[in-house]
Amino acid sequence: MNKLVVLDQKLIDWVTKGEVKKNYFNPDKFYKEITILALVKSKKPSKSILKKLCGTRSFRYIEFNSKFLTNNFLKYLIPFYLYKLLILKELKSLRICKPKIIFCIGDGYSGYISGVISEIFNCRLVISLHSFTNFTVFLKYFSFKEKIIYLMNLRFKRKSHEFAHQINIVYKKIEENVGDEFKKKIKLIYNKIILKKKNINETNINLRKINLVFVGRLIKGKSLLNIIKALHNLENVTLTVFGDGPERLKIQKQIDIYKLHKRVFLRGFINNEILISKIQSYHAFIAFHKFYEFPKTIMEALSNGIPVILNSQPSKSLYEFKKFKIIWTSDKVESYRQEIINLKKGKYNLKLIKKNNENKIKNLLNMNDD
Repeated sequence: MNKLVVLDQKLIDWVTKGEVKKNYFNPDKFYKEITILALVKSKKPSKSILKKLCGTRSFRYIEFNSKFLTNNFLKYLIPFYLYKLLILKELKSLRICKPKIIFCIGDGYSGYISGVISEIFNCRLVISLHSFTNFTVFLKYFSFKEKIIYLMNLRFKRKSHEFAHQINIVYKKIEENVGDEFKKKIKLIYNKIILKKKNINETNINLRKINLVFVGRLIKGKSLLNIIKALHNLENVTLTVFGDGPERLKIQKQIDIYKLHKRVFLRGFINNEILISKIQSYHAFIAFHKFYEFPKTIMEALSNGIPVILNSQPSKSLYEFKKFKIIWTSDKVESYRQEIINLKKGKYNLKLIKKNNENKIKNLLNMNDD
């Protein structure tokens, strides 16, 4: 059994962000051979990284040779009838055999290319979608480059849905980005997370010191600026940030302005397995999210019995968040400050929060096995 994985991403970036998950491309170890086809030119990951992702001894990492299909904007503009001719030539050159299944992340250019290959080989195509986009998210929180790439990918979106035999989504909101005629192809499969035994303070005693944690990319729409401002006048409260991104400089400047060097720590990216072992030592996960998403980082916090402090809009409206006990704030500085004080004073039933969230996470993950 062989599987073809098609990516329009740089695997080396996954390594940098600590997002290399064991057997990610072969979770049930069903496939004996995995071929990874990268649609972007980049440094090839090490054999140990590829083996970890593929979960099998036999694997290949290949890239198209054609400049028309790889790293340039021209690949988005080619007439549709030419793609098949170019791909046929590449498949022959790279000696890609007919796979049992094709798995693709994304429904833009990569989804379309995967669809053409699946049509050539007459095999099953599964597309996995990991984010939701609407006009507000596009306009306010995408960078200029992200806007251009998103618009370029639109011409391929519907065609990739047509090709797909199954469309996986990692949270329910994403189904709104799929046309009604293709919704029957959708399968809701939540991100896999590691469930471990937890040790947290389950009583409502006053906490002399609160250690907060944030995990994620530092980007517009996930800014920590108001959270850092909320810490300014609070004693015995620390924040550790695991992640990196274009907003880091703004965050660092904010730390400098409020002289919080000894209370706010920017740790950068860290391997996910190491992070899971560390996260249990924090009293609460705190975040500011303006994206309509149910991220793996918050799932991991909930599963570890850690309270989550989060702004209510838009997350409170999402299907998944309605199942959990979240400490909701507004977007404002004072709202964050007050909820941190409430947590510090023991005003929340942590035992009840932990029990509810653990059970709900297990139920969600069990859906993947149905």
